[in-house]
Amino acid sequence: MRSSRIRAVDHVVREAAIGLEEALRWFYVDVAGLDEIDPNRDRNSDDRDSTLRFRTSLQEVKIRLVPNPVVESAGFPIVIAVPSLEEAAEMLEERSVAFETLSGISWPDRRLSTSDPAGNRVELKRDWPYDPL
Repeated sequence: MRSSRIRAVDHVVREAAIGLEEALRWFYVDVAGLDEIDPNRDRNSDDRDSTLRFRTSLQEVKIRLVPNPVVESAGFPIVIAVPSLEEAAEMLEERSVAFETLSGISWPDRRLSTSDPAGNRVELKRDWPYDPL
């Protein structure tokens, strides 16, 4: 199975409330298919104990855990290309996570629009082999 990809020019940083760590891990690792990085891996990082980090080969999503997060519920979503929209939809349905299926102009352009457990807007897009970043 192909790995997931984050659709971004650079790393993505979002915030979440302290205490949502396990739910965020479920969403970004199990549903979105990203790898979690040990935050203590970078010894020079100031936020190593208060940040969850998920990545693919090229980009990284950082979730800063703060007492009063600023949640990106509107505006630009995090777009993650996943191997299977059907599997992602099943996992979201199992936990009663609301999502909307979006279709673009062409048949392959399908996405699931949802929110991560912190309320940040996320779109899961079907990853096609020849689809450019």
